[in-house]
Amino acid sequence: MINNMLEHKGLCAAVEYSTEDNCFFGQLIGIDGLVMFEGTTVEELKACFINAVEDYISTCEENGITPQKSYTGRLSVNIQPSLHMQIAAYARKNNTTIKDVVEQSIEYRLQTHTSTPFSK
Repeated sequence: MINNMLEHKGLCAAVEYSTEDNCFFGQLIGIDGLVMFEGTTVEELKACFINAVEDYISTCEENGITPQKSYTGRLSVNIQPSLHMQIAAYARKNNTTIKDVVEQSIEYRLQTHTSTPFSK
């Protein structure tokens, strides 16, 4: 599985590769503002990502701003009661949890219906 996400100190970044520029580049996600970084190797990319996160946190602290965190992993969604009941029945029948059914369904949807997680 290809993982094009990085995480450091609660901040996440989306990473891509540019064949034109022959380098990796990334951007912090889930924050207000633009924080980007790049590297020609995976090691350099990771180091630049960590530096970008540290700079972002320092800049926020210097300006008296609480640094935003990317995503918590908590997602609250309202669905039709009949669908909720079907998910619960499926989970019970398959000896799993509603959370696992929802996570697996989302992962399946993203893997089979998009070329990358960032496609529209």
